[in-house]
Amino acid sequence: MRDPPTDRFLCYIAEKYAYGMLTQSSSIEPSPPPPFFPPKPSGLQKLVPGARERHAQEVLRLQERHRNQITEHAEREQRRQYSLAGARSDHEKKVDAQRRKVEEQHAEIDAFHRDLKSGSPSAITNYFTLVLTSSEYPEGFPQQAKVAYIPESKQAIVEYDLPSLDVIPAVSTYKYLKTKDAITESARSLAQRKTLYASVLSQVVLRTLYELFKADRMGYLETTVLNGYVESLDKGTGHTMRTCLVTVRTNQDTFNKLNLKLVEPEACLKVLNASISKSPSELAPVRPVMELNMVDPRFIESTDILSTLDQRVNLMELTPNEFEGLITNLFQKWAWKPGKRRPHAMGALTVSLLTHDPFSAARLLYRQNATKIR
Repeated sequence: MRDPPTDRFLCYIAEKYAYGMLTQSSSIEPSPPPPFFPPKPSGLQKLVPGARERHAQEVLRLQERHRNQITEHAEREQRRQYSLAGARSDHEKKVDAQRRKVEEQHAEIDAFHRDLKSGSPSAITNYFTLVLTSSEYPEGFPQQAKVAYIPESKQAIVEYDLPSLDVIPAVSTYKYLKTKDAITESARSLAQRKTLYASVLSQVVLRTLYELFKADRMGYLETTVLNGYVESLDKGTGHTMRTCLVTVRTNQDTFNKLNLKLVEPEACLKVLNASISKSPSELAPVRPVMELNMVDPRFIESTDILSTLDQRVNLMELTPNEFEGLITNLFQKWAWKPGKRRPHAMGALTVSLLTHDPFSAARLLYRQNATKIR
């Protein structure tokens, strides 16, 4: 027997299908009652002239009616059986289709679960995307997320869409006036809306970080970079633009030490060294700590050239691959996370170097030509 997924979240995203029961449109009709024979005349009735003849005629009439009822019942039963066979066939087809759908869905979930347990980066990104899109928010919160994952450093980079200022109602209170049978509104000041909006953004960011770390039951996340974006219309160009209003990078150990029940959201983000827009309502941007396009899935293992060199080696005599390995090894000694890309066309090579220090987050690209070291 196939073992079901053990993770509760995977069980949660699995839909429950019911095959249903076959319902008959018409019940089985009972056989008609036995023929009724009127009692024979007795006593004074026998003295009435023609009583016996009338009784015999009534018996013949009832017998004929009963035979007609039997014939009609047989015809109705034949039609009912034909209709029932069609309904049963349609029901079996629906059950088979539903069963195939359930089996396909279970197979997809089982494959997803296996990939997730094996540490597949695509499965990990899909898993955390499902976590974020499954959260319940009020109307007006977009809940769109893009997730990238760096398995070497167990780091997730998340772009999460935040609500616009419109999510804060412009009306503060409603009041019913009985004398006028009308409802009046009290406007909320713009300053109050801006304050509430900044608090809402901070709360969403903290909640998103909490959900990511809480859902990490397999230990895939050590560090998370979260960039909060707001999508709006650029009135100057008429095109849609995306503005980063909050960016934060933190690790799970630091975040788990927070008492989120007692923190003030904006102050808590400052403790996490987050960059917050000075004016979120006016879409004043901040520079993301790290963007999704900085995560390149083409990293491969680098070669250890540094350990094979000594002071007598002429650097100009190194091959392009050896020189690239040297650059990689040097930065690795400085706590950078190196990765070597595959060679490009025309022999060009590129080294991508990434630091995971939250106080000096950066990415360095070094490119050389195979025929000449630059």
